[in-house]
Formats: sequence, structure tokens, C-alpha cells
Amino acid sequence: MSTREDLIHRMKMIIDDAQVVIDHLESGKDMSEQSKYADDGWTHISNIEIAIDLGSAECMAWKEFTYKIN
Repeated sequence: MSTREDLIHRMKMIIDDAQVVIDHLESGKDMSEQSKYADDGWTHISNIEIAIDLGSAECMAWKEFTYKIN
């Protein structure tokens, strides 16, 4: 079972990647185009899927790269 801190971290990573996707699309880019932080927009969708998977600890090593959430 994930701890409260783990869940908070996962949600911050999800929000971080979601904001990049929103900004990417709002700028008129296609999901197949390179984003500011990845090879394409789809990479951020994949990151969200990984962060949602409570059976995976991969996202626990990630750090925020866009928006700081207090």
C-alpha cells in the first residue's frame, strides 16, 4: 500500500505531465511533435500511466520539471 507521501508525489507527477500536455496542445502542436521536456506529447501520457500504476515505483525517482505545487 502506498503511503500518503507516495500518493502526493504521484499526483504531483501526474499534474506536472498533464500541464505539459495541455500547454503542448494549446500551443497548436500535435501529440507526435517534440514537447519541451520529451520526444513527443505521448511520452507525457505514458508518464501519467506509470504514475497511476500503484504497482510501479518508477515514478518515485522523478522530480517536477514544470510547475511547483505547494
